[in-house]
Amino acid sequence: RASAWPQGVDVKVYTVGPNYGHAEARKSPVVDGKVNRNEEGREVRYPVLLSSEEKQFANKVCVAFKQSVCGFDILRMGGKSFVCDVNGWSFVKSSRKYFDDCAKLLSEIMVSQMKPGQVLPSDVAPLLTSKSLHTLYYSDPLLGAK
Repeated sequence: RASAWPQGVDVKVYTVGPNYGHAEARKSPVVDGKVNRNEEGREVRYPVLLSSEEKQFANKVCVAFKQSVCGFDILRMGGKSFVCDVNGWSFVKSSRKYFDDCAKLLSEIMVSQMKPGQVLPSDVAPLLTSKSLHTLYYSDPLLGAK
């Protein structure tokens, strides 16, 4: 696996339903065997913008694995992206915006399952839209919500 990480960055993507994603990156411990941590002992991560293809990965992983809440890793290599690991029921560890969005979306999912046909209007921006596929809505756990 070490030879597969030439850029030394792991991209972590978290979905809440097929139309929401949060992405962040960390320095891969493969580089030097160490995990960068902040003062609280948490792993240091940075916000990442996903390509249109990577956003489609998020949608497809969520649907294919039938997991409304899940996480997966992306390997970026040679100008291409590959899904290299899928984890069920995976959450972002420290992002207020992610938790707020997640609570809202999970409430909407539960209501739609309990009361078919009743749709709650969502104010959470979707991952994929027909207008634009180039902006991923994310929050920066280090700098605050964006």
